[in-house]
Amino acid sequence: MTVDLTEKFDKILQGFDFWEVRKIMELMDWKWATAAGYHIPDVDEMKESCCTLFDHTLEEYQGREDFCSIGTGGFTVTIYKNKNIVLEFIPIYLTYDSEIDEVY
Repeated sequence: MTVDLTEKFDKILQGFDFWEVRKIMELMDWKWATAAGYHIPDVDEMKESCCTLFDHTLEEYQGREDFCSIGTGGFTVTIYKNKNIVLEFIPIYLTYDSEIDEVY
């Protein structure tokens, strides 16, 4: 199973438009914090981060019956019960909390 999911994720990485993400990050001046300071990540850094996300998501997914989703830096990797994998870049999180009646 792990090999199949890894192969699927490799295909996702090949097809994902990281250059478009880079353009969005530049437009929004979205920077990642690193030991070297703040900077807009290059495509290789984004891919490496997504691979790490996939590894963590796969590890957490083992033994679950529904799905697992982990995100950071605007990227989210989700693995579903049917073994579907989704890589997303979500530059704006907008949430409404009914408990506090507020959008944040």
